[in-house]
Amino acid sequence: MMKLSTMKKLVATVDQDWRSSFAEQLLEKWGFDEKEVYYFRGSANFIFMFKKENQWYFLRCNESTERTFIDYQTELQILQYLEKASISISLPVKSEDGNLIETVTTELGIFHCVVFEGLKGEQVELEALDEEGYYIWGKALGQLHQTFKMMPQELKDSRPSWQNHIQFIKGTVSSDERAFFNELFEVESVLTSLPVSEDTYGLIHYDFELDNLKWNENGLGILDFDDCVQHWYIADIAYALRDLFEKEIDINHPSFEQFIKGYSSETSIELNLLQKIEWFMRLHNLVTFAKLYRSLDLKEGETNPQWLSDLKGKFESKLENYRKSFLIEK
Repeated sequence: MMKLSTMKKLVATVDQDWRSSFAEQLLEKWGFDEKEVYYFRGSANFIFMFKKENQWYFLRCNESTERTFIDYQTELQILQYLEKASISISLPVKSEDGNLIETVTTELGIFHCVVFEGLKGEQVELEALDEEGYYIWGKALGQLHQTFKMMPQELKDSRPSWQNHIQFIKGTVSSDERAFFNELFEVESVLTSLPVSEDTYGLIHYDFELDNLKWNENGLGILDFDDCVQHWYIADIAYALRDLFEKEIDINHPSFEQFIKGYSSETSIELNLLQKIEWFMRLHNLVTFAKLYRSLDLKEGETNPQWLSDLKGKFESKLENYRKSFLIEK
């Protein structure tokens, strides 16, 4: 998630009809139908949806301090590989200058921009999934991991690793957060002892949850590869199913078993590592804590719109809940 100060200045450009002249400025290199550019959401990225020649597309952008040009470039190289491997993904669209990435200097800062085609299909809520749905979900992740395993090493190496996540959180969170760093020390100690091989470790999506999937008659289409990272494959399973594990981690849960059955139909899985899912979830909580911690950069006494004050309060509440969880003896 981005800094709240960044979100504040950009959302201020959005009018009551969800249109943004700022987004139109970013889209000049691609073109768009007049009055058909709308704010969609802002979290780790800003997303705008727009029409061009009566077809819907999505603009994704970040201030250069949030994501670098290299971040975008390596992601798109991975997407090009996946397209050739017949993985259903949302494809990037070239600008009128023939570029997949455009860097635009604006009064709000320098922004890197990419446009994607809309992906056909419907999004499904967790509560609507039956056993077949979990099987299909797991099968899609297994297929993606098998494709990643065959990917050239230089493409994998172009992306950060879980160790980079560790470096990020150490450099972000104040040393005063003692419970946090006690938890980090324990998690890092366990993960560094886990086996690393071609079958257990490689490139993962890192956010294969239902929000990033489109269900259609041909299976699943996959969105948002911007967080791709080198990690254990089991971590992708853990993070995909984190809503299922919200109350407790139960690897004997029937839905989890169906997911694993679908996954195993496409690629191998190290069953012993399934017993370590808790540790991947705990690392994910640490990374999320650090991202929340970084995002809370609004100045004290500053006047903010109500939606931003509410979001700030929500983030602060989440941080407190994480602090409490770090103090619980596991």
